Amino acid sequence: MPPKGRQPSSPDSPFLFVNEDASTVNRTTKDAQVDRTKQSHVQRQNFMRKRRLREGQDTQRLSSNLSPPATSPATPIVSQDAPPSSTSVFLQGHGYFDHMENFSVSEAMLSSTSPQSQPDVLDPRLFGDLFGSQASSPMSSVAPLRGFDALQIHQATPSFESLRLPYGASSPALISMSGATTPMLATQIMSSPPATDQRILEQWAPHLIRHYNTVVLPEKFWLDTRKVTMGRMRHAGYIHADMQTCMAESAHLYAYLASAATHMIVREGRLLLPGASDNDARHVSTFFKTKAIRALRARLGTGYLDHRLAMDVHRLYSSTILFENVEAAEPHFHALISMIEQLGGTETFDDYQLETLIHVDLEAAMRYCAVPRLAVDWDPGPLSEEQMHMIEGRRNRHGNTASGFEEICRSENIYLSESDTFADLVQLVDMSNYLMEVHDYERRQQKWLNRRYSAILNRILSSLFFQETDDTSCALKIATVIWLATSSSFHLKTRGTWASTLVPMVRQRLEATNLDRSWRPHTEVLLWIATFAGICACACDAHDAQWFTNLAKETATSAGINNLAALEDLFSRFLYDPLSQRSYMVNFSRRMWGSQGF
Repeated sequence: MPPKGRQPSSPDSPFLFVNEDASTVNRTTKDAQVDRTKQSHVQRQNFMRKRRLREGQDTQRLSSNLSPPATSPATPIVSQDAPPSSTSVFLQGHGYFDHMENFSVSEAMLSSTSPQSQPDVLDPRLFGDLFGSQASSPMSSVAPLRGFDALQIHQATPSFESLRLPYGASSPALISMSGATTPMLATQIMSSPPATDQRILEQWAPHLIRHYNTVVLPEKFWLDTRKVTMGRMRHAGYIHADMQTCMAESAHLYAYLASAATHMIVREGRLLLPGASDNDARHVSTFFKTKAIRALRARLGTGYLDHRLAMDVHRLYSSTILFENVEAAEPHFHALISMIEQLGGTETFDDYQLETLIHVDLEAAMRYCAVPRLAVDWDPGPLSEEQMHMIEGRRNRHGNTASGFEEICRSENIYLSESDTFADLVQLVDMSNYLMEVHDYERRQQKWLNRRYSAILNRILSSLFFQETDDTSCALKIATVIWLATSSSFHLKTRGTWASTLVPMVRQRLEATNLDRSWRPHTEVLLWIATFAGICACACDAHDAQWFTNLAKETATSAGINNLAALEDLFSRFLYDPLSQRSYMVNFSRRMWGSQGF
């Protein structure tokens, strides 16, 4: 009898197994692709059935729990009624996600460490009041972790600037949206049986969402949350709407979880998830990113695009940047640029979305010592006459901020190339202190403060990496970037580690000068530089931290300063924000003088 001919592969249709029940998945075939497709289909169908069952039970609870807090005259809530705009978009070639087409989700599956008995629905805390309680410190339970993934060349567009190879890339191959180059994804096949998507969501999604909303977001928007809780801040309505979208769309949910997992690992050094092992760090994020990409491919394949889909791509981009996966980040970045342009530019995004884009752009520039890539069309500009009148009373009571710094820098011509940058920094400190002193939470002024911080940081970074300056001015610019980074977040690890790559640059510039001769007229300025560079170094490099500690101690002795009180008194005439930086100053003073400095 002649051998049976090999059956042709089944067509790749999303409706291939619509009429087959779950029992057919147990029958394995010789076609591995068919087996995987069947399994994925049944998992999707099961997920959809459970979601439909929940809809009737949870609709009322969702509407009550996810609605914005009750408004009051003192705390108006930002409206979230305006839906995001949408448009049809044709992406180049076969689409942005072609480079993931042959990547099997099963390769990214995690080993199941959860108990055998789990509830059949997502944890109800996913749908609860996400801002009901505020966490002032990291979550205090569950297991360890660490590890991760590298950027490439960007062609300038009207919405973005590219002044050099982005983020220090060394002549890489261009990755286009047509998929000409496919980045290699570092993924291992787990030896243990894979966990189901549902179980991963049940077990880990609530923890990731809670950590992101109660730890990461308050730190990202610390200039707001130092004044009010997350539930009362100006972005609360947008964040609630974002969470509602995540509960309704798998693409949004998986992109959100990928970003949340990455932030947890980077901030905590491990995954604070029940049952997560040290080996799960890479695979948790890869799993969620892969699922998000699959869902986004299906969504974009219909020709539909809105701002939330663009933010999903941005979350994938930020996740790869956080893990220094430069090669994998670039396709996401090109897709994001295309989407922003199709949607009408950054000005069409809401405040929460735009400030999220700005934060990641600046953090990446600091991390990779490069020019920021987002065009600054969102800078609110210097204080208006009305705002100047608001802070005039405080200036009369406390004197001119940074008067000593201004006098030294301008007389010796050692400061920034833009003549107005120093005046802008002074305005920034005055407005920041004013907003903390007033009783009310002034949303419009808080928006100005956040945008202005970012615009000045963008300006100095662009000047630092694009314009040639002498070693003295360069050291001062870098120290100013570090000062801005540490003054816009209470948690040093949140911003300090982003600026940590700048610390060796400060040291290199200072060592290139003659410390005794070049800085003799500017001893107090050198002390300011050494102190803030040392504060940042303490979060990342013990060797550099010790070098700056020794330099600061020697310089302080030359200036006649030997305790914390004298140091703070000196810095009060420089750029110093006690509200956000005093705890750093206390720790650094203890490194210099021990208990004798208090």
